[in-house]
Amino acid sequence: MNLLEFISDKVKGADQKRARMLVNICLNPHIPCEKQPESLNYIEAG
Repeated sequence: MNLLEFISDKVKGADQKRARMLVNICLNPHIPCEKQPESLNYIEAG
C-alpha cells in the first residue's frame, strides 16, 4: 500500500484532501521533504 492509498483508507473528507495535497508536495522532487515539516507532522498525527 502506498501513502496515497493509506490516506484514502484512513482519512476522510476535507482532511483527506489536505493530506493528499501535503503528500503531493512532499513527493514533488522540486520541494524537498525537509522543507515540508507540516506534512510529516500531519501524517504522523493521523
